[in-house]
Amino acid sequence: MKTLAILTLALSCAACAQDAAPTGGRPAPSTHIVTRTRTVAIFDDLEQQLMAAVQKKDTAKLIELAADDFELRRASDLATPEPRDAWIANDLPTYELKDFRFTKMAVHLFNEDTAVVSMNYWQNATMHGKDGSGDYFLVDVWTKHNNNWKLSVRYVSPIAPTGHIFKLKDVKPTGKQ
Repeated sequence: MKTLAILTLALSCAACAQDAAPTGGRPAPSTHIVTRTRTVAIFDDLEQQLMAAVQKKDTAKLIELAADDFELRRASDLATPEPRDAWIANDLPTYELKDFRFTKMAVHLFNEDTAVVSMNYWQNATMHGKDGSGDYFLVDVWTKHNNNWKLSVRYVSPIAPTGHIFKLKDVKPTGKQ
């Protein structure tokens, strides 16, 4: 019985030593857990409200959430920003948003009344009868108006499929520049 107790003690000490050895006695690294901040929660809620209003074609809610001088700027046509009223009148009727989700949201507050929100956005949607489903990178600038956050500018760009890298063409100087 005494031999069994000593053997059990020896084995448990060996097991403890083996557990500590891989980290050199340091604590094992913890699993990285991303904690959603209060600020991200506020803007995630606003973004959800905005896209739910688009989905329901709720123009009153869109007017409530988007500033009077709101503009939509698409990477495909940066020279032509689309004002809020044109966006609602021209795009909303033909924009069929079936499903959407946000990931990797980050919020940067600049003073008390300006926030820049960047995120990945996925949608299952059509616009003007064309498939617009896919992944996008959005940057939204929210500003406070009478103590309420309103979307002032939205920048939207499609995300290239995995494996594609944007490359600039090799341009050889001609001497005529």
